[in-house]
Amino acid sequence: MQAAKATTVFPDNFPTFVVKSDSYNLEEEIELLQEVFGLEDFEFPLDKVEDVSDATLRELYSQLTKQEVADLAEFYRVDLDMYQYCIDKFLYYANDEENT
Repeated sequence: MQAAKATTVFPDNFPTFVVKSDSYNLEEEIELLQEVFGLEDFEFPLDKVEDVSDATLRELYSQLTKQEVADLAEFYRVDLDMYQYCIDKFLYYANDEENT
């Protein structure tokens, strides 16, 4: 059902498939994908994203209310579903009440 909802939101841009890699062998995985899908001439950008510490996440998400985190999760629902992310930790870090 989520895919049907997402395709109405993004009818022309919804991906045919999604690849998620949390691997340290990203370069090897990309080479395999290039072989499998015939994309040898396509250059994938390999921007490295550094891990964010729990302390930094706590500091940032504590500035938001639980409702704001829930609203963000709803806005990014398609991404969260596709990549199987859970917002529980972020809700835990968020404030119960509105910031003043």
